[in-house]
Amino acid sequence: LTLSDNDTTFSDFIRLEYEHVKSNEYDQIIFSKSGCFGYCPILDFSLNKDGSFYFHGEGYTDFLGFYEGQLSERLTKLIFSKFHRVNILNIKNDFRAGHSDDETITTTFVKDGKIVKSIFDYARSGPKELFWAYIPIENAYKNAMEIDSLLPDEPFYPQLHYYKFMKDTLTLELIKSESFYLWSELKNSVKRDTSFTSTYRLWFRGNYTYWGPDPNKDRKHEKQILSIDSDGQFYEFHFENASSVTYDLGYDFIERNFKVTKFKDVSKK
Repeated sequence: LTLSDNDTTFSDFIRLEYEHVKSNEYDQIIFSKSGCFGYCPILDFSLNKDGSFYFHGEGYTDFLGFYEGQLSERLTKLIFSKFHRVNILNIKNDFRAGHSDDETITTTFVKDGKIVKSIFDYARSGPKELFWAYIPIENAYKNAMEIDSLLPDEPFYPQLHYYKFMKDTLTLELIKSESFYLWSELKNSVKRDTSFTSTYRLWFRGNYTYWGPDPNKDRKHEKQILSIDSDGQFYEFHFENASSVTYDLGYDFIERNFKVTKFKDVSKK
């Protein structure tokens, strides 16, 4: 494509060609947006390669709450192909701009039930191919073939918060997309009437990127969480009315997805 500014100044544009990189294959993408000082959509979207998805609209989205649905094969392939162009496994994990009040986008890539990469991108500071990949997945829920609402408290996921694992003085804070991946795994887990030895206290840290009024203030949860105990596989939610629910993932989420070095010793801060 050649554009002419005048008779002597020309700009030539050449279409980029991308080679499909085999090692970049993954079968699930989890995309999350934090919100900003303004009206940036706050959402989570977990997409499987077969087109099935979970969506969580937290604020400034067409739908608020939890949903599941199905994308067309064409749209699913488009989204995965856009991320394949980024060469995900060979770029940095962290991109940040120097200004404040902007949104944070986090994306987690899963293969065979294991996290292979998570990317933190503040203010869309990553490669241009990553920016282009955000557009179809951010709006995919609006173009779904099927979308149905889910109960807001199955499993229990407070609005505008992130998961955090605590073990003595060690802490592992999940980014937003990793938190939603754990939520989706809990959603597909089995409730168990069993006992286990707890290793972690699981709790929530606030969404400190978002400063506006709570867009979910009218959404009520049936039960208020007091605490959550876990050994990585079992998750026991304790509630204010003294009842509890235990979910069994069938595997150790921490052991499978995170190295010991990801835990930070808060006593040394």
